[in-house]
Amino acid sequence: MALTITYTIVPFLRGVGGRLYPGAPRRSVSRDSAIAAADQLVPFYAGVIVLTERSDPTEGIFLEPLLTCVIGDVPPDLMLNLAA
Repeated sequence: MALTITYTIVPFLRGVGGRLYPGAPRRSVSRDSAIAAADQLVPFYAGVIVLTERSDPTEGIFLEPLLTCVIGDVPPDLMLNLAA
């Protein structure tokens, strides 16, 4: 089994009534570039998270994503779900 690691950057927008919702995700192949991309997005969004995803699509293996970085405001229920 050879796991591939990818990083997903998810920005959060603030909508009506202050509710946070996810924007378009972006992918990165390195942790450092994902965190740098998240830092660059923060001025334009309420918050940004970076998830580490480990998978082997050829074997049908997709492990739970790991929370790598949180910047700014993100939905509290999202944080609870990722911590569980």
